[in-house]
Amino acid sequence: MFYSDGWVEDKQRIKTRHPFAATINQKLYNIEKTLNFIYQVAESNRTVLTCESFKAAFDQVFTNVLATGAIYFFIAALYALFSELNSID
Repeated sequence: MFYSDGWVEDKQRIKTRHPFAATINQKLYNIEKTLNFIYQVAESNRTVLTCESFKAAFDQVFTNVLATGAIYFFIAALYALFSELNSID
């Protein structure tokens, strides 16, 4: 159950008094970190991301992290994807 007054707007998180807030907030944090990391790597590789390529990168990287739990696969998958995107252009 989600309560209408349960959202902390400035933090973009659920208030801690609500059921499962810690789990949901951790998932939001992980998604935010993944998105920020993809953006930073794209910027450092001078890769232009479309909405579709950003979503594809997120899906691939986040799936690898969830499946393996290893940050190495996260980074390797992201660099492989950007290498592929850069070779298309």
